[in-house]
Amino acid sequence: MPESSEVDAFRRAEHAYHESEGVSVLERTFDIPGMGIETRYFEVGEGPPVLMVHGGGALASGWTPLIPHLRGFRLIIPDRPGCGLTGLVDYRNVKLRDHAIAFLVAVLEDAGVERCSVVANSMGGLWSLWLAQARQERVGRLALLGTPARLLETSAPGGMRLLGVPGLNRLMMALEPPSKKQVFALWRRMGHDPEEMCPAPLTELMIRAEQLPNFVPGWLSLLENVLPFSRINPEVGFGQEDLAALRQPVLYVWGRSDPFGSLEVAHRAHALTPGSELREIGVGHLPWLDEPEACGRVTSDFLRGAF
Repeated sequence: MPESSEVDAFRRAEHAYHESEGVSVLERTFDIPGMGIETRYFEVGEGPPVLMVHGGGALASGWTPLIPHLRGFRLIIPDRPGCGLTGLVDYRNVKLRDHAIAFLVAVLEDAGVERCSVVANSMGGLWSLWLAQARQERVGRLALLGTPARLLETSAPGGMRLLGVPGLNRLMMALEPPSKKQVFALWRRMGHDPEEMCPAPLTELMIRAEQLPNFVPGWLSLLENVLPFSRINPEVGFGQEDLAALRQPVLYVWGRSDPFGSLEVAHRAHALTPGSELREIGVGHLPWLDEPEACGRVTSDFLRGAF
């Protein structure tokens, strides 16, 4: 992405957020052959490689509070297309499963990683499940933090469903421009108390991320693909037979009031996934924001094979 005032402001906010959490990252960029996407990812730490895949309209730096609690690993953390400083993809005519797998494999290849464990959230959880299913040799352990998108026919809360309606979605975004009030409302929709878990540097980063030129077209075209008006895209999801066929160890970390999927869904997924583990941590859709230390401890133990 060319440098601009929006990019400069985003970079300043991102640096301030990392600094406030005591996190230092190495930034890398590369072009994905055949996809035309300039991709950015972070590297943090040393040890067994772990790919971290963020959700929906989030970004790599959304994992920042968890990073200090995942010591002893080489963390590889990309901005997904249209998010952060990775280039834009118009998702409206994209075969999302093929795109997701190709993107994640490209990141691993640029990082020189043949096989790794994966930590993922929401849409990143769905992409990582697809990767584990299609490229079993690439994925060791899979930690899913928060409801993976479209798991067992789950959907998004009603307001987000409306963002899949062309035209209406842009009007809704225009009526609620990036601001502290808008960011706090977003966290509440995801089941969190922003007064408790959204410090000023994170609020500023979210505002600046939503002001990047790629954010709105990327986010809305993704939702138009996944949540088209009056129906769900049947090609986007991960069902009972898919879960039963997984061969990797899987950890589910679930907030007790995740609006994208209830605890009943969590227990169904756990029962359907051979050899899986389930831990209830935090409240909302991003449990590491509610309880970063507890989330980091159970995730680290799982990645090390302690259970």
